[in-house]
Amino acid sequence: VQLHGAVLERVVVRGGKIDYLNLREARLTDVVFEGCVLAEPDFGGARLKRVEFRDCVLKRADFSAVRMEDVDLRGTAELDIARGVERLAGAVISPVQLMELAPAFAAQIGVRVEA
Repeated sequence: VQLHGAVLERVVVRGGKIDYLNLREARLTDVVFEGCVLAEPDFGGARLKRVEFRDCVLKRADFSAVRMEDVDLRGTAELDIARGVERLAGAVISPVQLMELAPAFAAQIGVRVEA
């Protein structure tokens, strides 16, 4: 699906699997993804405002240069971020997701974790 630069407002995307969803430079406001599997979605440079992911799987997501405001990622069944973990400011994640993303956060700020 090619939605590069699209403007989506008050949209619900329910069910299905989308491979390589292209939302680069898109503006999403009041959008809900529900029960979706998004394989390698590209949100690069997008503006996400009041976006929610409910019971979704995000595999190898690209959040490079994204701007988030009130984005709720807590409802994702799987959250795998390939690029842009440093751009999660403005998002809400669960404590479990925080622990899963801890290695990526540590690597982003240059911290080595050794046993």
